[in-house]
Amino acid sequence: MENISLLFCRPGFENDLAGELMQQAAEAQVGGYCKTLKGQGLVLFHGQGEYHFPFRDLVFARQMVKQVQTLKNLPEDDRISPILSALEGILPEKKFRDVVLESPDTNDGKSLSRFLKKFIHPLAKTIKKNGYQQDNGADVPFIHVCFTSYEEAYVGISYEGERSPFPGGIRRLKFPKDGPSRSTLKLEEAFLDLLPRELFQELKEKEGLVGVDLGAAPGGWTYQLVKHGIFTYAVDNGPMEESLVSTGLVDHHQEDAYKFQPRGHVDILVCDMVDKPSLVVKLMKHWLGEGLCDMAVFNLKLPMKKRHQEVQSCLDELRKIAGLELRAKQLYHDREEITVWARRS
Repeated sequence: MENISLLFCRPGFENDLAGELMQQAAEAQVGGYCKTLKGQGLVLFHGQGEYHFPFRDLVFARQMVKQVQTLKNLPEDDRISPILSALEGILPEKKFRDVVLESPDTNDGKSLSRFLKKFIHPLAKTIKKNGYQQDNGADVPFIHVCFTSYEEAYVGISYEGERSPFPGGIRRLKFPKDGPSRSTLKLEEAFLDLLPRELFQELKEKEGLVGVDLGAAPGGWTYQLVKHGIFTYAVDNGPMEESLVSTGLVDHHQEDAYKFQPRGHVDILVCDMVDKPSLVVKLMKHWLGEGLCDMAVFNLKLPMKKRHQEVQSCLDELRKIAGLELRAKQLYHDREEITVWARRS
């Protein structure tokens, strides 16, 4: 029996997500194929029988919806009835946590936002009227409806721990007025999405932490460390934002980031340098492998082609460090890059 999953990614990275899914399927001995909706940031995986993709480990996936049914030629005067018909085969127990409406992260998708805001309440109300019970149980699924146009939608479900809590997998953050650059949002999102909860709390609460920012100028990532009260060695030949240096929490070293050596213990290393991913990985292996830092958050700028293969090669190289805990994701605020979090055990 065919079982379809819908996965969201950054538009333009559909083939990379499809390659990742096919690799996962091959390793799990799951038969299937991918259909990419190019330019829409959507990939459909058509699999046979029951299968499971570990959403947390998928680098390019923003959101994952299971047991998907495709609805086409939706009538303008009644889009709800076809959705209810699809749910009959997906939710036989008629229990759901919540209803999530989504659309592609494109200009056409964004043009649907006003319609979705108006549609969500009558849809949820009608679902309940048709005998579906809202239940906050941990094993109760969320209902997803992804509209790609006014006439076409995908209906499916997701479960806690195998999904993003944000529609389309997009965590929207507000750029701080005193932020040196928009890159600061990448590290803020990484702290929120990649770090284990206890580590994030430690960053906020523990005093006396020491950080290093390689390739720091003008200070977008240093800003996040200072925000958490972390004394930071900012390493870059370029100028730093003066307001950061004046906090007393920043020691600016105007030198080559590849040659900088810490003078003592470093709790967290961050790095957002524009360089070949293989060179950044080599540098991170030095810091983590030699025990120069406890953990690191860094970006890998991806090539124009074979991005999935490049990511796998880089992650495999990092995994050569014994006992390294590792997680990688293309975050919403990333562009042609991925963000990696790594911690020594």
